[in-house]
Amino acid sequence: GGMYMAEVLDAVCQKRKLNDPKDYALVLDLKPVKLFIPLDRTVKSLQGKRNLMLIKKSMLQTYGVDMGKRIMGRSTDPNGKPVVFKVYW
Repeated sequence: GGMYMAEVLDAVCQKRKLNDPKDYALVLDLKPVKLFIPLDRTVKSLQGKRNLMLIKKSMLQTYGVDMGKRIMGRSTDPNGKPVVFKVYW
């Protein structure tokens, strides 16, 4: 059980009156690392970390989050740790 990150994104976009949640991504700011959070993960997968950023998908690389093809890990467990797509900074 638990709330999925897709639901969190929808709620945040609605609260901020943003039209299309598909234009945005949730990023976990672990300073200096920024992790892209897949929307099929649950809030529980964040393990209590709350430093989330709402970033327009078109701005992800500007903020140091790359949605490139080099996936370092992928889990089918929705409560698993967030997937690191590629992190730099």
